[in-house]
Amino acid sequence: MAENNSIQKEEEQPVLSIIQRIKEGSLNPEMVDKKTRQGCVEVLEAEGYGISAMAQIFKKCNKTIKRDLD
Repeated sequence: MAENNSIQKEEEQPVLSIIQRIKEGSLNPEMVDKKTRQGCVEVLEAEGYGISAMAQIFKKCNKTIKRDLD
């Protein structure tokens, strides 16, 4: 149950806050839902991150990140 609560809280947080928490290791990127991940990927792309770098951050394959950007 606590896991579900943390996921709901992630959806309510600003994208930049979620990205920061992932980078510092306080949030497991695999716990981020698809919609939130897509928002994060858009922000990271605007900041100049490549698909491979974003895939590493979110622990996803390159194809998943490419789909997130479409």
